[in-house]
Amino acid sequence: MEFLSNGWNVLLILLGFGALIFIHELGHYMAARWAGIRCEGFAVGMGPVLGAWRAGIGWRAGSTDPATIARFGKTAMEMDDDELARNGIGETEWSLRALPLGGYVKMLGQDDLDPTKVPGLTEQEKLWAAGSHGAAIVGFAIFAPLVIWLVFQ
Repeated sequence: MEFLSNGWNVLLILLGFGALIFIHELGHYMAARWAGIRCEGFAVGMGPVLGAWRAGIGWRAGSTDPATIARFGKTAMEMDDDELARNGIGETEWSLRALPLGGYVKMLGQDDLDPTKVPGLTEQEKLWAAGSHGAAIVGFAIFAPLVIWLVFQ
């Protein structure tokens, strides 16, 4: 484990892992948006929010929810699409979290105990929203050209 003896190498590993997580979760996000599902959160990492960005609110240390509540009296998740548009804020909070062990996309109506509870979708759209197809497509579209370039350079 000599490669972990240098702090720079550990940082590079964490950044590389973070990039893979981001690309994977971006596949889920794009599949959900394609299916017309509102995405309330996009996170790289787990645990406490280190920093977050929401359109119309900007960057914040921690979550954007306190700023949203201060300006509008409720969180963005409690607003419908018309309210979000009228107030000029985005539906998705993009966040970086403390533990670089994964990530997630929080979709409207998502209930991890019963994933069929996403409102107003067909069964096929729910499968796409689950994102395995979308994540695979995005991952392939990004990494296939990279691998081809590396192999044939």
